[in-house]
Amino acid sequence: MAALSGVSVAWYTWLEQGRDMRVSDEVLERICQTFKLTDDERVYLFSLVQQRAPRVQGAPRFEVPPEIERLVTGMTIPAIARNLRWDVLAWNDLNSRIFRDYSLLPPGERNLLELLFSGTTSYDDTPEGTQQRLQRIVAKLKVDYSAFGSDRRFEALIQRMERSSAVFRALWRSPDVNAGSYGIHHFRHREHGELAFEHVSCIPDGHPTVRIVMCMPADARTRALVAQLNHELVPTEGQG
Repeated sequence: MAALSGVSVAWYTWLEQGRDMRVSDEVLERICQTFKLTDDERVYLFSLVQQRAPRVQGAPRFEVPPEIERLVTGMTIPAIARNLRWDVLAWNDLNSRIFRDYSLLPPGERNLLELLFSGTTSYDDTPEGTQQRLQRIVAKLKVDYSAFGSDRRFEALIQRMERSSAVFRALWRSPDVNAGSYGIHHFRHREHGELAFEHVSCIPDGHPTVRIVMCMPADARTRALVAQLNHELVPTEGQG
């Protein structure tokens, strides 16, 4: 097995013994292929040897897994599912009522990054708030890009954004990187007034290229609005 993985028997023995040693991604990937490890076993191997999960393989998803769509549409707070390239794959009615109804856009125009930098939102922000929000977004995008820098469509998106937005170009070339770059977003909604949401994301099990982004009400006024909209969205008897 050591020969099939392209390493020496002594080296492989040291790996099995758990010795402190430097192991490249390429070597670990060859071991995974040699032993035909499952995705879970591959993650476990990388976690043991490199104390981190492996880089995501394959390309970003461009369709929503059915169970993820059911999860997002069933939430009682605004939520979306996106891929690592920031294409929105699923959303719920609350997100449509408060942030954006993606059903009104062709599938090819549902990229959250491009929409945010174009300024097509349902709310108004201060210049300082907008700048801080975009800084957080690009800092998060860099982490996602690191997993898929070789994806042609991802690379094309970055090049398109650099050409179309001087703000994006400056932020993209800055050193700021932040995997946990979500936070509380205060803004004035054009219909509902002052609102505050805390943005949190998670990676669903079995779908490493999907991110679920949830917007949790961060103050009493916003909680009251979300409760009101949930009540309005419940079908009355004889409907649905």
